[in-house]
Amino acid sequence: MRLTTFDGLYPKIDGQDLPAKAALVAENCDLYSGRIDPHPALGGAESLVDVHGALFTGTAITIYRAGSTWVAWDHHVFVVPDETKRGGEDTFLFVDDGRLWRSSPRFIKDGAGPVPIGVGAPALPPQAAVSSGLCAALAFPSLPCGPDTGSSCAAVSDGRSPKEVRAYLMTYITGCDEESAPSPPTPAIEVDVNAGDGVLLVDPNLPPPEAAKRRWYRSVVDAKGSAVWLFVAEIDISVLAYTDCVPALALGEAMRVEDHLPPPECLEGVALLGNTSVVVWAGNSFWISEPRLPHAYPPQWKQSIPQRKIVFIAGVTPSTEGETTYLGYIGTTGRPYYVAGALPESARVSEMAYDCPAVSARAWTAVEGAVVYASTHGLVQTQQGQLGRLLDAQVTDIEWAKLAPHDMHMAAWNGRLWVFGPQVSWVIPVSRIRQDRAAAMTTLTLHPTACFAGAEVPLTLADGAVIRQWGAGTGRMRARWRSERFTMPGTWWPAAMKVVVEGAYRKTRAERDAEQEYAAWAANHPRHPEAFFDLRPELARLKPGLTAQPPYLRVKIIADGVTVMDRPVPANVPFRVPRYRRGIDWEFEVTSNVPVIELHADVTIQDLTQLGMGVSNSV
Repeated sequence: MRLTTFDGLYPKIDGQDLPAKAALVAENCDLYSGRIDPHPALGGAESLVDVHGALFTGTAITIYRAGSTWVAWDHHVFVVPDETKRGGEDTFLFVDDGRLWRSSPRFIKDGAGPVPIGVGAPALPPQAAVSSGLCAALAFPSLPCGPDTGSSCAAVSDGRSPKEVRAYLMTYITGCDEESAPSPPTPAIEVDVNAGDGVLLVDPNLPPPEAAKRRWYRSVVDAKGSAVWLFVAEIDISVLAYTDCVPALALGEAMRVEDHLPPPECLEGVALLGNTSVVVWAGNSFWISEPRLPHAYPPQWKQSIPQRKIVFIAGVTPSTEGETTYLGYIGTTGRPYYVAGALPESARVSEMAYDCPAVSARAWTAVEGAVVYASTHGLVQTQQGQLGRLLDAQVTDIEWAKLAPHDMHMAAWNGRLWVFGPQVSWVIPVSRIRQDRAAAMTTLTLHPTACFAGAEVPLTLADGAVIRQWGAGTGRMRARWRSERFTMPGTWWPAAMKVVVEGAYRKTRAERDAEQEYAAWAANHPRHPEAFFDLRPELARLKPGLTAQPPYLRVKIIADGVTVMDRPVPANVPFRVPRYRRGIDWEFEVTSNVPVIELHADVTIQDLTQLGMGVSNSV
């Protein structure tokens, strides 16, 4: 029996009927280039902080990297980048306690905590009263009469002062320069500007705590006879009254926030939906914001999913932009949906063809313009309105239920899907553009409580209140791989076996002596093992080999369900197998922290060393 190529798991297939190269156990390994390649070790332990800047001490369920700051929550939270950067670089948005919040590394460092997004509109109209002569010093001179002058000049010549008919309204401004929808307007008033009249404005509302300023607007009739609201002034919220003496020609731009309602309360999540629009949802409804204005949600852009509850919304970037710039997928308790459109006001919601209920708000991730999520029916992939199922070759609904989809959380990184749970964790390649790894399903002995990965952020795992990054440690994990169950035509037993690993070689006498000397030094000086090479500079060339993680290689042999051998073995040299018993069904398992290239078992040492050359996975 000789194995030279290795594959992953097919849990739905009986161990005796597995495909060639398949495994009964494939743990902590990347089956790269047909070999068993142990995963790199985790490393670089860092601490987490909460959104108020305090050291996080609980069990992290959600982690997010903002710049160099790692933020954690002890419950699930939807978090997305804030493209407006109104809190500085690496600002982010999140939904917690039913509200949409903004935070950033600067907020966290200052201990200011997150700030709510948006501000409610003033409920009552402002109070406006004419103050005679208050603005006399700023009054415009009367127009001279002439053949081209109109009724205003006639009024002056008749001794009557021209008057403006005005109305006012106001908005609130937050500390992040987010403007509310306007208040109701005041009743119309007449103002004699040539007589120096001004208008005293007072806000009768109790300002919300997030309001930092007021912004006043005045009505003006344009050339078409329509009323427009032009900017008058912006004052601090602590100033209770304002007098309008601004000439008509000095008014600012027109108001554009008529339907900029704040995000609703009792929210459940937030996502980015193309062109920097933000989408928030609750129940079976969702709201799309104005582009780059996460505080402004026109009520006419609200949409609802019929008879479904939204579990998550995932915004993605199409592989080709074309005319569709708003694209997102909606996982619900029934059929999935997708949102598409060239503009937020024209975004349409389409229902997909089959029921694939999403089981968890944590168990989904975006993968190369598509979304993969855990459904009650299996692992589902949605792309451009099409549904597909992953893992069908490996599992049925029976094995899928054993993977505990309701407890999963996942991330896409390095062309693979990483899925973690409290009891079962696994990984499988899912990339359409990377074909450097076989589509082999393998398991992990890591069960982090939270994970995070990004284009510039390696896979990072949280265990309680500490995080570690993938591959940042030294050495490798211990990989474990067990072959399929080989059924022999009659009773058989191996007498010898060989495990070929990568990088192992027979050390010279000098290397063995240096190894013993270094081990003795490290045992006596555990805090300063590197000082050994300062005292013995002639051995510096051997430092990589002496300081590397020692190789570990262990073989287990199972005959008819009984373990007949389980012990450490040497690499690349034949070793004898105890003749414990004859058997028909045989399984061979190897545990290693170095890449394994070949497993070879035979009935004699001579056959082990001379036969099977060039034969792949032969029995």
